[in-house]
Amino acid sequence: MKGLIDLLKSRKRFLFKCLLITISFYLLFTLLERNIYFAIADKRHLCLPYRYWIIKKGNITPHRGQYIAFRPHGTPYIPDGTEWIKMVSGLPGDRIEIKEMNEPWTRVVFVDGNPVELRAVKNVILHTDRESIVFPVYEKDTRGRPLPVIKPQVIPEGKLFVSSPHIRSYDSRYWGLVDESWITGRAYPLY
Repeated sequence: MKGLIDLLKSRKRFLFKCLLITISFYLLFTLLERNIYFAIADKRHLCLPYRYWIIKKGNITPHRGQYIAFRPHGTPYIPDGTEWIKMVSGLPGDRIEIKEMNEPWTRVVFVDGNPVELRAVKNVILHTDRESIVFPVYEKDTRGRPLPVIKPQVIPEGKLFVSSPHIRSYDSRYWGLVDESWITGRAYPLY
C-alpha cells in the first residue's frame, strides 16, 4: 500500500495534467454537442457530392445555394423524421412551372449492378429572380414506384424548394416544398 501511495505522490503532477485534459475535452465536446453534430450520408443514397457533414444546429435564414439539414413529414416512400441534407434552390416568391416533354427520353442507371431504365416525362422549371432552372422529372424511381410531381405554384412564405445537383435526386420536384419549421440546421460539407 505504501508503494502505491509513493507512486501516486511521484506521479501527482502527471495525474493532475491527465485529469485536467480529460475534463477539458469533456467540457469542449459537451459544448460542441449542444451546437453542432456530425452526419454521414448513406452510401446507397448519395445525391450530393459529399458524404460527411457538420450540422450547425439552430434557426437559420435560408439562402439560395446553402445546404440545410431538415426532417420532412409526409414524404412519399420515406419515413417521417428521416434527416435529409439538400441545397436550397427556391425561396418564397419564386415560381414553379411544369412542362410536359415533347418526346420523353430514357436513361439507364445501375442499381446494385443491375441496369434500370428510367423515363423522363416532364420538366419542373424553377423561375427565380436570377435564372430559370430546369429539372427533368422521371415517371418512376429506381425501384419502379411511380413518382409524384410538385404542382405549379409560387413558393409561399415559410417554404423552400430544395434539390441537389444529381439528376436522380429525390427532392422537391417530386414531394414538394420544405417547411422552414422542419429545418434542423445549416449543413457544411466535410468530405
